[in-house]
Amino acid sequence: RRQRQMCIRDSCREAVRASSGYVLEWQGAAVSAPFFRLSAGRTRSGTELFGQESDWCKSIACPVDEAAEDFLQEKSMKTERFFGMLEAEGVSVEKDAPKLVLTRDSAGYVLNVRAGRSSIEGERFRQLFDLPSSCFFLEEQGGKMVITTKGIGHGIGLDQYYALSLIYISEPT
Repeated sequence: RRQRQMCIRDSCREAVRASSGYVLEWQGAAVSAPFFRLSAGRTRSGTELFGQESDWCKSIACPVDEAAEDFLQEKSMKTERFFGMLEAEGVSVEKDAPKLVLTRDSAGYVLNVRAGRSSIEGERFRQLFDLPSSCFFLEEQGGKMVITTKGIGHGIGLDQYYALSLIYISEPT
């Protein structure tokens, strides 16, 4: 495994060196080309996120990602601390009946976490709680809030894990 990681790292460095000075274009216009490490099973739609048609940033299924070693991750903390961190961000949660409503995009990533009239964007929530992905699920268990995440990264653009798997699948044995 370590040797494979070193090979991948060296290949990436060579790709960066070889592509230095090039610009990615789509239909004659330069584009931003986001990438991330590991999807939550599907990439996110550029059209859905950016509010405009995006032929080069479509949502696709990445079924092999679910087999990745670090696909699912879990983080837990005391419920008091969890809600205290949200309060510090201006998300006021009712103490007697805290209810959080998660709004998701079509790929399952959280766009917004709402508590009553206040809310926080999914990516900001991810940063606040130092989560590997904004595809997360919340569950209160015995005085603790358990946050389970799927994937690593924002989910927009090129899924590096899936792209690498396609290379290995297409290589002759």
